[in-house]
Amino acid sequence: MAMYGPTNVNGTEKSLGIYWGAHDPNAQTKSFSFSQFNDTARFGVGQVPENAGEGNTLYTIDYSIKIIPFEGDWFDATMIYRDWVLPNSLWTKHGKMEDRVDIPEWAYNITTWVNTHWSGNDIFNTTGGNPEAVLERMKNIVERFGLDKDALALHWYEWDTLGYVENTDYQDCDSEVTCGFDTHYPEYFPPRTGFNKALKSIQDLGVRVAPYINGRIFD
Repeated sequence: MAMYGPTNVNGTEKSLGIYWGAHDPNAQTKSFSFSQFNDTARFGVGQVPENAGEGNTLYTIDYSIKIIPFEGDWFDATMIYRDWVLPNSLWTKHGKMEDRVDIPEWAYNITTWVNTHWSGNDIFNTTGGNPEAVLERMKNIVERFGLDKDALALHWYEWDTLGYVENTDYQDCDSEVTCGFDTHYPEYFPPRTGFNKALKSIQDLGVRVAPYINGRIFD
């Protein structure tokens, strides 16, 4: 994060600021804070440590916290982070994508991503993630547009049972509180009946498939 603004320096107005950042090569989840009381400023970085729920553990952060004064605006602040992040972080130190050899060729060939149901049908429609319906729709897209292998990718929402009784197509549930989208994370299994068979058929069409999961919510 950074804060900056116009400051009078010996009669000349300049834009001066303070940058503070967590130079963490592994991108662990964290929060930033700033507070001011009279002439005292406080900069904070908070992080939930690994296995925080276990208790009686001692945790020490394994990265540097930087507080750096700078002249300029938001762009100059980003350059401070950029100078560090490009050669050091897990996700950038391998260089530009065009120069890397560890990214599969299909990742460059995907022209369109499709998702199932989510924000596409009303909430009373239970066929959005239904394996038979998803297979039919993907087959129609591939055939209608004559798509080659690895031209299309699918983000498959509602592929899991979401707490409903299996084989009921999201109709049988003890309570709406315990069933439905954004529930039961991180327990996704079992998948909906017919999921594995439909998945194989969709992949045979040349479509890359990524089942939806929520990496930040635990119910």
